Amino acid sequence: MKIDWKIKKERGNLRPKLYYKTELEPFEIKLCVPMTQIISTIPKPPDVWKNHASLDKEERNGCWFSAVFYKICAPSCETGCFEEMIRLPMRENCRYPEVEESFLMLRKEYEKKLKAAYHNTAFEVQSTLGISSETKKQIAPGITALKMLELFNLNKNQEL
Repeated sequence: MKIDWKIKKERGNLRPKLYYKTELEPFEIKLCVPMTQIISTIPKPPDVWKNHASLDKEERNGCWFSAVFYKICAPSCETGCFEEMIRLPMRENCRYPEVEESFLMLRKEYEKKLKAAYHNTAFEVQSTLGISSETKKQIAPGITALKMLELFNLNKNQEL
């Protein structure tokens, strides 16, 4: 799985945005690894629907702590790719170490599922069944007699 991300902030009171994309490799898709979702350590601003954070917002004073965190995910084998944009809290220092930390956590959880899928080995079972020995013993005398009569052309239309 490949994870690409970038954080982009416009000038002004606009919140920074995290854009990320998780994409599976072809062999991962063939293994049918299920979607992986974790609760990240990336804090969700209280009014996340707003594109901006004014100067009086708690998140800007440096001592705000969120009780709610974003969920991030790796795609399922059916989609193979997942993209998302999430709004980050405004920070004066422009540092978001929890972003990389969260993607490392996601990778770790995903790799557990990948390894489990890989260790579920491939196999093929093929077999053939015929008439049992017991049945052959029971019908052999009649079949042999019928074949002998057919050889002599004596009993073409009779059944056993």
